[in-house]
Amino acid sequence: MQRTITAFTPLFSRFPATSLQLQRTSLRFCSEEVKNQVFVAGLPWSVDDENLKSTFSQFGNCTAKVVHDRETGRSRGFGFVTFEGGKEADAAIQGMNNQQIQGRRIFVNYANKSQPRRNNDNYVFNN
Repeated sequence: MQRTITAFTPLFSRFPATSLQLQRTSLRFCSEEVKNQVFVAGLPWSVDDENLKSTFSQFGNCTAKVVHDRETGRSRGFGFVTFEGGKEADAAIQGMNNQQIQGRRIFVNYANKSQPRRNNDNYVFNN
């Protein structure tokens, strides 16, 4: 399911600041699922890439990446596991969703394609 919302964004040009033009923009909120990549949330901070890979390797050949904070370097508690095919990803979701790793319940689902970043007000500025 995909929802779109229409937002009006200002266009800045060479004209004085008093002449403000608005552009109609569609923002997409639901993105397409990636069928061979899963999103894993609720990871303990002690889990690294190798631990995550070894946990999910029982479902097939995979690569794993735990996301870390840029400033502190500490795990953000989620990561991504990429499998060779969609069947392995399906099996991993069925087998690992709501299971526990090191005493914490994890949530596993299909990963979504990343969206382009926007500023805090969800405005898209065109130069």
